Amino acid sequence: MRKYEDARRVLRIRREDLPAHVAVWEGHDDSLVGMAEINGFEVAVYDEEQVLYTLVRRDGMTRQDAEEFLEHNMKGAKIGEANPVSVLLGRDLVSR
Repeated sequence: MRKYEDARRVLRIRREDLPAHVAVWEGHDDSLVGMAEINGFEVAVYDEEQVLYTLVRRDGMTRQDAEEFLEHNMKGAKIGEANPVSVLLGRDLVSR
């Protein structure tokens, strides 16, 4: 478990490290893990499990409500071609 947690810490980047034009999910800076290029657009990349944890812990949602909120209100937001994306990291894939 320790190596997994260390890897998550290494992956984290700061919001201010992103170019100003990259759209972000407000209130989820602790879940930001990087940036990717999709269809020629630079997008922010988030740790999906950390986003869900934040929605449950900070906003008092149930796990199911958090998953629905992420899917419809965050992933489903039409910011343009450069919507942020989320990824499953390591152990999160096994637990699904």
